[in-house]
Amino acid sequence: MVSATITVSDLDTTTDANLNSETVTNGSGLMSGDVLAYSGSNAGVVSAYAASTGVLSLSGSIAVSAWQTALRAVTYSSSSEDPTGTQEASDRVVSFVISDGNASSVAVTRTIEFMAVNDVPVLADVEAASLAYTENDAATVVSATITVSDVDTLTDAHLDSATASISTGLTDGDGLAYSGSDGAIRSAYDAGTGVLSMLCAQRARPARVIAIEASEMAAVCRELVAAQGLEGVITVVQARVEDVAELEAAPHGVHVGFITLGSVANTEMPTPDLSVLRTDRNRDRLSRDEMADAVLFMVSRPEGVNVDEMVLTPLQQILWNT
Repeated sequence: MVSATITVSDLDTTTDANLNSETVTNGSGLMSGDVLAYSGSNAGVVSAYAASTGVLSLSGSIAVSAWQTALRAVTYSSSSEDPTGTQEASDRVVSFVISDGNASSVAVTRTIEFMAVNDVPVLADVEAASLAYTENDAATVVSATITVSDVDTLTDAHLDSATASISTGLTDGDGLAYSGSDGAIRSAYDAGTGVLSMLCAQRARPARVIAIEASEMAAVCRELVAAQGLEGVITVVQARVEDVAELEAAPHGVHVGFITLGSVANTEMPTPDLSVLRTDRNRDRLSRDEMADAVLFMVSRPEGVNVDEMVLTPLQQILWNT
């Protein structure tokens, strides 16, 4: 119930001992699925709720004491799987107004503090029969019927990551792989644990990124970060890696690693001066997808394993000064 202690009084009881109507309104924070209802048993009270306005109308010529009992029987409920619209805490403000048919009372209010619950995604419909696989067969789809659902889709219609694991019977030579065509999904398989990690690169949202650049290029990086509105996530530090204290103080369980990049394909970067640089291949730039795959490999290591340093260059590339 919304209020178990609300009281009703009326000085004009000598000429009219009854009150006639009441409105209860969800006046602030109304969301789809919100419901105000009358749960009392007084047959003299007729109720109707308008979901579009959040107003519960109660009518009936009954005594003041009966109206007090009726108002204490007003309930709030929500049928929404995303009742806050943000998956975070949110408030509703419910107001009560009563009338004697000629004049209405001043509104009294009560705030409902609403906390949403993150419903877990659901996997279902995996085939009941075992998958037959003969030695040296080609790669075979593990489940062609598996389904994925998530009821928390009003504010976030996407999922971020998944794992597939060989939980029993892992043997040397076993492998799990992602064979789909969705370029946004990156995958990495760990033969030691039998775990295939899958991540939507477009949905990756690290809590904090420290970008380290010892040269004056750090100032340019800060401008780019600010232009993208990412100051709250990306911190650009102009220093040498070995002088950055934050990396030494990284908490247990946080992966820290250093990636040294070779040439990365980027339209914002100038073409290298081939008069001073030569390579043993025409392909002298890493693609962004290749770089993303390597980063995913670093961050998807099992708990307790850390890749300290990685150098990314195109296959067999050698650069040297002429």
